[in-house]
Amino acid sequence: SVARFFVNFPDPWWKQRQRKRRVVSEELVEQLSILLVPGGEMHVATDIFDIALDAMAALENNGRVANLREPWAFLRASRFAARSRRERHCESLGIKVWRLAYRRT
Repeated sequence: SVARFFVNFPDPWWKQRQRKRRVVSEELVEQLSILLVPGGEMHVATDIFDIALDAMAALENNGRVANLREPWAFLRASRFAARSRRERHCESLGIKVWRLAYRRT
């Protein structure tokens, strides 16, 4: 019965050998998607492209959620005015933030 989940800059585990420790996994996406109300949303933001791709794969492989834009697409910008400290830091340095948004079908 949750309307929206945000997973912002979830991992310090950007090295390949530490991939197994990443927060956003198919298991987490499955658990969160069950808790979402129909039409509820799941958002992920990260400044590490490999983490963004792994998160996107976990989300795309889940049958309960669909990308708000189109399959395998990132959001161009945040849909929300609020920014985390890490997001503001990345933006001030010109570091790309990869954003994902999915809706419970």
